[in-house]
Amino acid sequence: MDFSTSFAHLTAPRVQGRCLQQLADILALLLCGTLAGCDDLLEICDYGHARLDFLRAELGLAFAHSIPSEETLERLLKRLNTKEL
Repeated sequence: MDFSTSFAHLTAPRVQGRCLQQLADILALLLCGTLAGCDDLLEICDYGHARLDFLRAELGLAFAHSIPSEETLERLLKRLNTKEL
């Protein structure tokens, strides 16, 4: 699945040039973590760290700077335009 194409229509609610992670990677992590039964953002971060090789190799996600922090996930979720989703 090409997550960058799937999420291409979304407006990135982040400051250009200050973001280390791709929007599609973060959203894919949130989706995978939720489907895997994670109950909160900390569990999603833990899931991402434990499955980083899988996320990169099998799903084609970059995570060039490893898994984003719980705080990064929270900031993104607060700023996403839910109507676009």
